[in-house]
Amino acid sequence: MFFTGAYEHSLDSKGRLILPAKFRDQLQGGGWLTQPTSSCLALFPRDVYEQVAAMHRERQRGGEEAASAQARAFFARSFEVIADSQGRIAIPVGLRDKVGITKEVTVIGNNSRVEIWDRARWSEEDAVQDNLLADQWQGRDISF
Repeated sequence: MFFTGAYEHSLDSKGRLILPAKFRDQLQGGGWLTQPTSSCLALFPRDVYEQVAAMHRERQRGGEEAASAQARAFFARSFEVIADSQGRIAIPVGLRDKVGITKEVTVIGNNSRVEIWDRARWSEEDAVQDNLLADQWQGRDISF
C-alpha cells in the first residue's frame, strides 16, 4: 500500500480535516497522526506506525540518550485518529501549532504515509521539489 498525489483542503472551525477520498479506504481502521519533522504532520496507517514505533523501541533499548529523546518526542506527539462518517479527522491544536497549520492545508501522499502541510509552506517545499526532480532525471533514459 502506498499513498500518492497532492490535494488542497481546509480545516473546519473545529480543526477537522476531510481526508482525500483516495486515502480513506487505506485508513479505514484509523491511523496515527504524529509530527515527524518541524515542517508537516504525518498520518500513518496502523501497520506502518507499528513498524516505526518498533524501530524507536529497539533504538531505546540500546540505552543511548539521543535515541530515548527522539522516541520521547515521537510518542508524545502521536495521536490515534479514526475518521468519522464524513471522512474527517481531528487534528490536535498542539500539533497544528508546531507545524504552523492554520486553515488551508495541502494533503500529500508520501509512499507509506500521508503528510499534512500548511498550504503556503507546501508551496515553498514544492518549488524546491521541482528542482530536485529536474536534477534527478537530468540526462537519464527513463523509458521502460
